[in-house]
Amino acid sequence: MGTLYDPERAVLHAGAISLLKHLSKTADLYLVTRLSEHYKSMLKEFGVEHLFAGVSLVERKTKKVFEEMIRNTGREYDEVFCVGDVIWDEIIIGNKLGWKTIWFKNGKFGNVVPKDEVEIPWKTVESLEEIAALFEA
Repeated sequence: MGTLYDPERAVLHAGAISLLKHLSKTADLYLVTRLSEHYKSMLKEFGVEHLFAGVSLVERKTKKVFEEMIRNTGREYDEVFCVGDVIWDEIIIGNKLGWKTIWFKNGKFGNVVPKDEVEIPWKTVESLEEIAALFEA
């Protein structure tokens, strides 16, 4: 949820709602986040829950969780993009699945440096606007 939400300031990152609305017009959006009633209620509070085709609240993010979320979508793995702010979670998992990964280099994990090839994202961005720009072309 750190990709969309800034826990230090308790607000959505600038541009989060407009990005979700924009992307949801042409893509199915799925959210995998830590199991937290707080996160679940925030989706409703911020009015973005309906923009996701699926939400999975999990104790631990694993390759299996991500695979199961996409399995019934009819999408080929090379059509899937995985956006995350934590290299050792979403980026490694997405890379192992052969998805295009986008690292939102921001917040407390923004200074982490990829150590090996499986940690290197397809693209690195520092704002949500940069994510939107990737899908404009």
